[in-house]
Amino acid sequence: MKNATAFDGLQLVNFGDAVDGFTEMSIRDVKSARGFEISSCVAIDDLQSADRLHLIGDSGCGYHFSLSSVLDLTLTNAYNMALSLSTLQINNSLLVESSTYPVIGDTDPLSVYQNTIQLGAIASVGSGATITSNENAHVALGRLTSVGESISLRNNTNCTCNFDQISTIGKNLEMIDNVGTTLPLLPNLERAENIHLRGLINTTAGPNIFPALTYVPGTVTVEAWNDDFNCSKLVSQWHDRLINNLICNGTDNGTTISTPSETNNASATPSQSSNNGLSQGAWAGIGVGVAVIILGFVVALVWVVLHFRKRLNQLAGKEEKLVPIQYYSEQDPAEPNIRNLQEVHGSSVVHEKPGDQIYEMLVPPTELPANLGFRPRKY
Repeated sequence: MKNATAFDGLQLVNFGDAVDGFTEMSIRDVKSARGFEISSCVAIDDLQSADRLHLIGDSGCGYHFSLSSVLDLTLTNAYNMALSLSTLQINNSLLVESSTYPVIGDTDPLSVYQNTIQLGAIASVGSGATITSNENAHVALGRLTSVGESISLRNNTNCTCNFDQISTIGKNLEMIDNVGTTLPLLPNLERAENIHLRGLINTTAGPNIFPALTYVPGTVTVEAWNDDFNCSKLVSQWHDRLINNLICNGTDNGTTISTPSETNNASATPSQSSNNGLSQGAWAGIGVGVAVIILGFVVALVWVVLHFRKRLNQLAGKEEKLVPIQYYSEQDPAEPNIRNLQEVHGSSVVHEKPGDQIYEMLVPPTELPANLGFRPRKY
């Protein structure tokens, strides 16, 4: 490997006592490697780029890199690893795991330095940063300003971490279940999709744990293990629509604070407010609901009009079939009583025969005999 300048994949592991802090291999001319896994003392001072770099400690080795960028960086058991990095950009992921340091008394002025995982040269992480299963360690990330996806700090014991410069998290910030660990302050954090804190909240700055926050479109969940954590500032930020949804179990969590919607829950959600901080999904649901109601009203109105018109047509058909009945209020004129007419002197009255029927005689008329002589009457 003396004259090698690049490797596709290189593993230098399990050399035992043959290689230690005093006897080390040297591949100083290597400029790039696609995959690099090292658990022994190797001088790789000239390495400038790598896709995957995995450093496994507990060998008392020191690594001095001139790396400017790496795709994935993994540190496993960084105890006894002296790591020196120049300004480094991690394009994909950072993983710091299983680093167990001995417990050093607080009176030792070098205790913090001796237990520090030196990652202060990392400026950005393109995907996610995960710090898990470490003990008695201080993770120095004081220059980290942005993470493209998520930060996960979980299952660490008696650890500290420095996130002072982080301002943007593309997706989620998760700090949960870290026993004996006070969660770090985030004085410059401006934006994250969701935030979930469960553990000992740092109260040295009071209730304002996110002083630079501009917007969290998802949910901020704070499950404080310490009884003295105050939720009032988070409630105020939710009230000002900097936080869309808020769940906080500390004191002053909204149960005694008047809000526009008279919120009386520790879980302050937009459904309990008067349109404060409604998410885009909620507005979309409201829009769909209004559209459905309007459509239903229009359909009902059209049905009523058509039904009413059909009913009118049916009634009109029935009226044409009925015989009209006419009612008169005037009485029929009475027939003149001619029987009571009296004769006026010098005139005569023609009396109409009572009754208006013609009766047939019971005995038919007979003719006179033809030979009956007619004798004139003498006067």
